[in-house]
Amino acid sequence: MKRTAVLSLALATLVAEAPEASADTPKVVLVDAGGAKKKKLRLTPKKGDTQVASFSLAVEMGMLMGGRRLPRNKAPTTKLTMKSQVTDVAKNGDISYVFEFTDAKVEGGSLPAEATAQVEKSSRQLVGTKGTGRISSTGQNLGADFELSASASPEARQALEGMRGMLQQIAAPMPEEAIGEGGKWRVEFTTDQMGIQIRQATTYTVKSIRGSKVDLVVEVDQKAASKDVAMPGLPPGVESQLESLTSKGGGTLALDLGALLPSSSQLTVDMAMQANLTHRGQVQPMNMEMTMNVSLTAK
Repeated sequence: MKRTAVLSLALATLVAEAPEASADTPKVVLVDAGGAKKKKLRLTPKKGDTQVASFSLAVEMGMLMGGRRLPRNKAPTTKLTMKSQVTDVAKNGDISYVFEFTDAKVEGGSLPAEATAQVEKSSRQLVGTKGTGRISSTGQNLGADFELSASASPEARQALEGMRGMLQQIAAPMPEEAIGEGGKWRVEFTTDQMGIQIRQATTYTVKSIRGSKVDLVVEVDQKAASKDVAMPGLPPGVESQLESLTSKGGGTLALDLGALLPSSSQLTVDMAMQANLTHRGQVQPMNMEMTMNVSLTAK
């Protein structure tokens, strides 16, 4: 395959690595209730509350194909701005909201011009995209819908699906039980990410609780649940067989329980994938490594 096709596959797989809508309801397990002073963590924004959030996504990737190692590349950093507004808070605490992507920028990177232009085009087409969502007071995603122009490119739609996953996992699903500093809970679910079944476990540890401000340490562990996949971004006639896919990472999450969106979050994930690509009867092994840095600030 051409080098640009390989890079396109890498970028498409990157989008698949962003947390997607779960194929099942996330299971929240309290691991440790923590210190003596405990509190039930619940989101309590008010109808009409607005926030402006800035997302940043930076990626570095490397590949080994057919025994030849390709130079490690940095994708351009993608920065998106989103405005949100709470439109309703139900009696049971469920929160309805609307949002719109208002700006998109890409900066830096070391990809070939063709691949960089693809990222820029996809990002620009997200501007003006509007949507609605609903989330429970415990942070469980209850659905999110987008309105993307019918003329949007397949790459833009793929990027939007990645953003859908980020939005749907932006607030940590929280335990029903009260928890204190040093407490820990785990969220487990299976996702369908661009045709790849992924089992994910995310562990949250309470660093501090100060009124409505909650600081968390986050650990993420992902594994492919099946080898039977149709990888995104492959040229026509190329088939794929996934041998393994694992992701591990961690970061921080600062919640403001009085707001819809976290005050800030930062997550770094290292992904390793092994696959076999078949074209015209010839099998070519491929090893891919990625480091993804995702950050958010909201106010």
